[in-house]
Parts: sequence; structure tokens; C-alpha cells
Amino acid sequence: MTSSPTLPPLPHRIGAGPPTSLFIRFHLCPLTLLQIHFMRTFTDLKCLTPAIGLLISLCVGCDSKFGNVSGKVMLDGKPLNGVAVRFEDEGGSATIARTNESGEYVLRYSLDEDGAPVGKHKVTIFTPAPVVEGTGDQAPPEIVPERYNTKSTLTREVASGSQVIDFELTTTGP
Repeated sequence: MTSSPTLPPLPHRIGAGPPTSLFIRFHLCPLTLLQIHFMRTFTDLKCLTPAIGLLISLCVGCDSKFGNVSGKVMLDGKPLNGVAVRFEDEGGSATIARTNESGEYVLRYSLDEDGAPVGKHKVTIFTPAPVVEGTGDQAPPEIVPERYNTKSTLTREVASGSQVIDFELTTTGP
């Protein structure tokens, strides 16, 4: 039988007991020490992980500054094609859309952002001027009654999330 080799006693080791963590730290390479440090740090934070996840999910869900808005614009029961729908919030920021042949619109705040800011909005619906200025094109006649554009009293509340806001306009009445 071969006996297992014995290690000579180490100068910093007291007694013949098992090596201590101090012993292990002094004899490991720096990279391993760094790994042990991070393992201890993450182990200590393990109990906080669910709380951190909950906090992040709450912050992501509650900080929605925009609501996605789509809808339909009808005048006397018929869809309005090519009219502009403008939502202006109390701070003066405006969001605008143009209706398609079915009278449907989808608000876009900017090229990168759909929707409108959350909050109360004044709404105006009007026939837009020609897109290309300086061509001599005449502005089309206004087909939307002025009580919905220049003298509009329409207001709508935009909430966080997606919503449909339809407009049933009439040529007669208040």
C-alpha cells in the first residue's frame, strides 16, 4: 500500500485543524478571489431579487405617458375621408392624424411615438390645407362644420393603454 503524501505544516496555520477561509484566500489566484467576491455579493442580494423585480415592473407599468388612440370620424352617418383630427393637451402639445376613406384614424405623436399624451385634450376636426406649399394649389373647402374646428368645444380624455375614440358629427344642431 502506498500512503498518501502529507503536506508540511504551513507557517500561518495554527494547529492541525482544517484550513480556514483565510488560508484559502491566501492561496488562490486573484481572478478566483474576484469570483468569490462576486458570488458572495450576489448571494447576499439574492433575497432582494424578487423585490427588485417587482419594483422594476411597477415602474415600467406606471410610467406610461402616452395612450394609443384610434377611431372613426363620421359626418351625418357617413365616413369623412382626408380630414385631420387634432388632439391638443392642456400643455399645448398637439397630436394629429388624417382619416382614410373609411373615416378611420390613428394618432401619432411623432415619427417614433404612437398615440397622444395621457390627459384631457381639446379636439379639432378640419379639412387640412394642401401638403405642398407654394404650388398655387387652393385650399379645399371646409367640409367640417366650424363648431368642430375653429370654434370646437370637443374634449376627450386620453388614458394609458389603447382606446377607440369615435366622433359622430352632424351638419345640423348646436
